[in-house]
Parts: sequence; C-alpha cells; structure tokens
Amino acid sequence: MKIIANPVAGHGQGKRWIKRLHRHLRDKPIQYELLKTRSPGDATRLARDLAQAGEQRIIVMGGDGTISEVASALFETEVELGLIPVGTGNDLARSLRVPFNDLEAALEVLRKGRIRRIDAGRERDRSFLLMAAVGYPSLVAEEANRMRRLKGSAAFFTAVYKALRRLRVLKIRMVLDGQARHLECTSVMIQNTPYCGGGQLMAPQASMEDGLLDVVVIGPVGKLSLMAHFPKVYRGTHVGHPAFKAFQARTVEIQSETPLRKMFDGDLCGTTPVEAKSIPGALSVVVR
Repeated sequence: MKIIANPVAGHGQGKRWIKRLHRHLRDKPIQYELLKTRSPGDATRLARDLAQAGEQRIIVMGGDGTISEVASALFETEVELGLIPVGTGNDLARSLRVPFNDLEAALEVLRKGRIRRIDAGRERDRSFLLMAAVGYPSLVAEEANRMRRLKGSAAFFTAVYKALRRLRVLKIRMVLDGQARHLECTSVMIQNTPYCGGGQLMAPQASMEDGLLDVVVIGPVGKLSLMAHFPKVYRGTHVGHPAFKAFQARTVEIQSETPLRKMFDGDLCGTTPVEAKSIPGALSVVVR
C-alpha cells in the first residue's frame, strides 16, 4: 500500500495524523510505504512515478490541495485513488460522502469501499478537481494566503471580510457550450463538486458523474447583502437570492475587460481568459 502524505495538511496537523497512522497500522498485517511531500508539486510527481511503476492504487493523506495534486497525475488512467482526508476544507470528501478527519473510518472505506468514476475539469494546461473561479473567490484566496497566524475556519472568515473592501462589479463575456452571454457580476465559480470553500454548498445540484460543469454566477450585490446572506451558502439555500444564477455546460469560456486572477482548488494561477472543459469519468476514487 503506497500512501502519499502531506505533513503540513490541516495547517500543520499533518504530522500528528502521520504519527496516528503509523500507530494504527504497526500491529496490522498490512505492508505500506509512506511517502512525505516537502513542497508544492511533490504530490503530483510522486503519484506520477508510482503510476508509471505500475501501482494500481495510490492513497493520499492530506487536504484538498494535496488530493488535487495527486489526482492530477492520475486523470484518464485506471489507477485508483484512495482518500484519507485530513485537511481543513475537505470539500472533495464532503462531495463524495467519504469520512474526513476520521482515520479509522477512512481506512475502513479503503478496505471495504467500491470504485466510483468521477469527472474532473481542465482549464488549458491546468486540471482541477473541485472548482475554478474568478472574481471575489480569488480575492478571498489572496487574503487567506497572506495570513500567518490565523488558521482554518478563522482564517477563511477573516479573509472573506478583508476581501470585501475590494469587492467590485466585473463586466465579462461568458460562453457556455458556444452560447455567449454578456454579464455584470462579482463572482464566477466553475464547479465540479457541490461543495467548496470548507463546507459551502455552492452548487447543490452539481453531480460529479454527469460530464457537466456547474457554473455559479453571483451578480452585482452590496457588501451588506453579501454578508447577510453568506451563511445560507453552507445550507445551499442561497440559490433563491436574485443575484444568484446557475448554469451547466461542458465548456466554459470567460473573457474580461481587465485581467482577473484565476483560482483553482484554492490556488491562484494566471489571469483571464478562462477556457475550461469537463473531463468526463476522469478519475477512479474509492468511496463507501
């Protein structure tokens, strides 16, 4: 059993989880090798090397970022991805109904679970498992990445409020499956999963097996209104707000008057334009 683990997952809690894993498995008749990541990109490289060596199942222990890195090396292969989700967001685990921050339950899924083939997304030469976004979500990610003392939910909520001062209306041209729309908005989220942002049920109807991306657009909205309705996102009841629009498409293009930073699964990379598409059945994942 090959396990790729991120020691700094969960804002530094990864080392504790690794120790717990060793204690849990040391008396079990299980042969395993744990490979630790040391820097961004390590998880992708390790997963690619294991897949090329003929490994049929690769297990990743970490948060959504590490899982996305490993998954990107396994897209459109037959290698199975096993999950031990121990991050702060755990949005993929939520979307797949896989236990998170629960070592024994996750290992039980790996032992008894079934294989589910799920979709992914690709934006030019960058793949994503959860979401791609422009606008306000990218601003929140920027603020969160600047923080050093606050961690987890506290950091996220602080970032949400700090990003408010930069909230603005964007003029974009969005093309869904060849159909163009000219929109004014504050956010565009291209969702592969229902959940994002540490438990936000942003796209309640999203399926990871329909070959479609769910595109969530938040139109012009005031700062006070945004904050007042923000808690509804965690219940998925925000969909009734008049500023909210949802679409589905296989391909998504976004052009903007000024360059907007792109965010993929929490990481900032590049600027508009966006050229995204669904990769149907891209990945085999062990689920319960």
